[in-house]
Amino acid sequence: MTITTEVVNLAKLNALGIPCKGLTNMGGKVGNTVKELMEYVKDVKTWNGKPWFGVFQPCPEEVENEELIYFVCIETEELFEQGNYPWELQQITIPEQRYMVIHKDKDDSIKDVYGGLNNFLIERNELQNSESHCYILEFPVDELWESVQVYVPIK
Repeated sequence: MTITTEVVNLAKLNALGIPCKGLTNMGGKVGNTVKELMEYVKDVKTWNGKPWFGVFQPCPEEVENEELIYFVCIETEELFEQGNYPWELQQITIPEQRYMVIHKDKDDSIKDVYGGLNNFLIERNELQNSESHCYILEFPVDELWESVQVYVPIK
């Protein structure tokens, strides 16, 4: 396993996304949602053209896997007024904050990343920030999402 970590500050992100609910058949849901998102965003003038990324909705308490919400998002340069973006999309503002970044290479399992999350936090002497405005972010390093950076909000 070649998973590594680092701590970074990430600037505020404005995003438009489509939610996927539950972890069952996550790959299939996300794949279909990405296609849907790409159809909607071709008309979004402030899309910066970067690849889509994933956002887990904050969960202040433990929830069942099928209640988790995962947004398939694109970053936008600015916020929109209600009605100035396709109604099927949800606008998300992710505030500037500190993150522990977990680097997953193509030979690593995403299950190992999330399964080892608490150990990674302990190794770095960090606490996860799970307040209502804190999102876990997933950014692709390559087009096939074989290498991923998982951003975990920390205090």
